[in-house]
Amino acid sequence: MATTYISIESYEEAQALLLEIKPHLHEFEAESELKYYYYYLTGNYHEWHKFYALAEENYLKAYEICLQKAKNFPNSHELEIYQLLTDFYKKTNAIDKSEKFAHKSDSLQKVLQDLEQNENIRLLRQKIGKVEAEKEIQDQKFNNLKLLSILVIVVFLATLLLLYYQFKLNKIRQITNEELTHANEALLVAKEKAEEATLLKTQFVSTISHELRTPLYGVIGITDIIETEHKELENSPHLKALKFSANYLLALVNDVLKVHKFEENRVVLDNNLFDIEEKLYTIKDSLMVIAKKTPQ
Repeated sequence: MATTYISIESYEEAQALLLEIKPHLHEFEAESELKYYYYYLTGNYHEWHKFYALAEENYLKAYEICLQKAKNFPNSHELEIYQLLTDFYKKTNAIDKSEKFAHKSDSLQKVLQDLEQNENIRLLRQKIGKVEAEKEIQDQKFNNLKLLSILVIVVFLATLLLLYYQFKLNKIRQITNEELTHANEALLVAKEKAEEATLLKTQFVSTISHELRTPLYGVIGITDIIETEHKELENSPHLKALKFSANYLLALVNDVLKVHKFEENRVVLDNNLFDIEEKLYTIKDSLMVIAKKTPQ
């Protein structure tokens, strides 16, 4: 409040507050800035009243506090008191003292500028460090995003490739199924034709066999009748050859029918007795007749 009153040139109101503060200064030995402002403002008040000796005394006390450089005491106060004393001594025609404090002011101002510049550089470096750290984070995020994008593209391409392979496989399966269907249809047609041909063959063989056996039975029957009615021909080799040939041909026809039964799994073996010696002699006699007729 005293500072505010001084700034609006209400010096008496400021002095009243300063007089209230003065008895309590000893209670704030560690408050260097508080004492600095007290002497600084008291000096302003005396300078306004042109009590230059009192003003100088208070200004120098403020200056001494600055020289003590207490902890956390702002350097700006020291520059402030240097500039104030420079103007004060110049005003009171103490040119040597004015130049002395002007020199101190310039030196301190340069130091403060250097400090400020160093602080600005430090802050700038901190900012640069933060920016670089953020840049590294952003680069890492970008790299992660890039890697994720690559993975997504790879998965997408792999999915497309799998879908294309599945499509081709389904196409091949469809073509194969169609070919198998056509092959099965062709096999069914071939099977039907084969069964039809087999049936026709069976019917033909059966018919021919039956048609052949009918005249053969007639030949065999007539041979038996001739043998019975003409006893003199009983040992005739010609009659025996005729009878053998007829029976042999009948056996062949019966064998053809048996082949047909083999295909239908209807074969039944006959258990018959026969004279093998007689059969051999009959075969010999039949072949003898044929041999005699064959030119040498």
